[in-house]
Amino acid sequence: MHKTLLLLLILPQLILADLHVQTTDKQTTMIELFSSEGCSSCPPAEHWVNKLTKHPKLWSEFIPLVYHVDYWDNLGWKDSFAKYSHSQRQRAYAQQGYTSGVYTPGFFRNSHEWRGWFNRDDILASESKAEVLTVDVIGEDITIHYPNTDSNRIHIALLGFGLETKVPKGENRGKTLKHDFVVLNHKSFLTKDSTFHTTLLHSKVKAKRYAIVVWVTKANSM
Repeated sequence: MHKTLLLLLILPQLILADLHVQTTDKQTTMIELFSSEGCSSCPPAEHWVNKLTKHPKLWSEFIPLVYHVDYWDNLGWKDSFAKYSHSQRQRAYAQQGYTSGVYTPGFFRNSHEWRGWFNRDDILASESKAEVLTVDVIGEDITIHYPNTDSNRIHIALLGFGLETKVPKGENRGKTLKHDFVVLNHKSFLTKDSTFHTTLLHSKVKAKRYAIVVWVTKANSM
């Protein structure tokens, strides 16, 4: 079980005013897409995700995250958003039995393989409950409070929006690819305390907008 929380969208730089944000006790649905600019099947999937920026239930009932993987990088085009850690995250899903294989575009709904996108199924809201998650941001400092004191893993992801790439080589040569919800940085921390302190994530990628997403999983769970 995890709980997701949007902190803020910012235009044009990641500069935060002091914030206090608290969730309800309803679990938010997390939609993950593993993608690559080197994969000709990925632009339609990302186009579908990009349209979710206008969805009325975005952030309140579901949050998309797009992880660009690096295992396409040696096939004609190196994806500037790809990270080895993203590929490892997808492989971990496969190793733990959450997916039938490692491929792009690969969708996950609440950490389980989700092929609903291929059928254009609706994103169903989660009916699960979760503890209330509270996040305070003061300058560069983040304080996260989660009342369950079992061993947990706190996740923080920095997302980029309005990104464009002109691809001259590879399977998508000649195309201009547009990206939203791209994971630019993702870190996780183990904790047994109900209150956790860390600092904001940053990236060298210049996006038109940014979002910060915080969620909690059990320590040994994806």
